[in-house]
Amino acid sequence: MKHIIKKSSLIATIILLFAGCKKITDINTSPTAASVDQTQVEYFIDNSIIHAQMNPGVSERAFVLYWLPGGRQMADADGATFAFADYSDEWIGEYYDNQSGALNTINSAIDVATQQIAAGTQKYYTNNLIQVSRIWRAYLISEMSDNFGPLPISGFLAKNPEFVDVKSVYYYMLDELKDATSKLVVSIAAVPQDVSAEDPAYGLNYAKWQAYGNSLRLRLAMRLSEVDPSKAQSEFEDAAKGSLITDQSQSWI
Repeated sequence: MKHIIKKSSLIATIILLFAGCKKITDINTSPTAASVDQTQVEYFIDNSIIHAQMNPGVSERAFVLYWLPGGRQMADADGATFAFADYSDEWIGEYYDNQSGALNTINSAIDVATQQIAAGTQKYYTNNLIQVSRIWRAYLISEMSDNFGPLPISGFLAKNPEFVDVKSVYYYMLDELKDATSKLVVSIAAVPQDVSAEDPAYGLNYAKWQAYGNSLRLRLAMRLSEVDPSKAQSEFEDAAKGSLITDQSQSWI
């Protein structure tokens, strides 16, 4: 009987030791943090779009009061408020922080989705979420580059990035849009409603995102017409072969 008790005690001790070891290995794992597999990519997309578009103070100050008048794209309005370009370092700092935050979030969407695919835990629509994120990222980069010039196109990779000239930025955006729109699978089954609700732009309507990506590529190509006419023509003509935004029904929801 004593032998049985000693043997049982030994087994119990071993089990407790293994259990203790497991707890030690888990000591650096937050019990409340979501893992990559638990993270929903669409949340990042929603956050990035809302972050970039729904801050009227930043958008008005940096774009309406700074960029539009400077480009002579706005006539007199509201008692000459907008008739001339103005500048404030505070405005520009707030705008830069706001847009770089949106870029950081959309890069997180791409990173998490890529990790899920590599781990084999992706959803049937995860690849499309990557392509939507790349199209939206290209837009954010275009707005940043048009306002600030050279940018780090390889940023948000947990290391100090190198800034590249505007020509390289534009070539990168054009390549990204071409590749992302071509990899969007518009024929796959619709995503669940709670997932599509996380896209405040098109409700994850992939056909509309593809048309938006092609149209954005067309627009960026036109901006090169004075400085790089051959590149502008080739990109414009190639983008025009795909679906494009042609009427109001294709605008954002």
